[in-house]
Amino acid sequence: MIIFFLFSKTYANIYGDLKSELSQLNYSNILSFIKKITLSFELENSFVSSCRSEIKIFKEWGNECKKLLKRIEGIEYLNGIVTDDKFKLFLNDVAIRLDNNESIGIDKIKFSSELKRTTKEMEKMSEYMSEINFLKNKL
Repeated sequence: MIIFFLFSKTYANIYGDLKSELSQLNYSNILSFIKKITLSFELENSFVSSCRSEIKIFKEWGNECKKLLKRIEGIEYLNGIVTDDKFKLFLNDVAIRLDNNESIGIDKIKFSSELKRTTKEMEKMSEYMSEINFLKNKL
């Protein structure tokens, strides 16, 4: 019975740890936080991409898409983190300080690079989810 509970994990709050970290953001941990966000989007994009491929190749809503559906609440939770007002304000503050060449202990190039990587993953997810919605309606 315990094994069943270990494998019947809900994905609704899979990113709750990131939400907790969000409340403790500071200059020393912002870069590692953004890296975790990026990795989270990369992970979720693997599920999105598998579903997209399944629809395009097999012309059906199969197991890969069912796996994605189980993760939708987690994806929404993740999106909620990156659209959080506190997060956006803090990113803006960091960007302004880096643009003004203030010494805040953050490498400007690494920060910019990681933000671009995150943005790319978010855009990929948005594009693929739109394609999935379009294709699903055509099945």
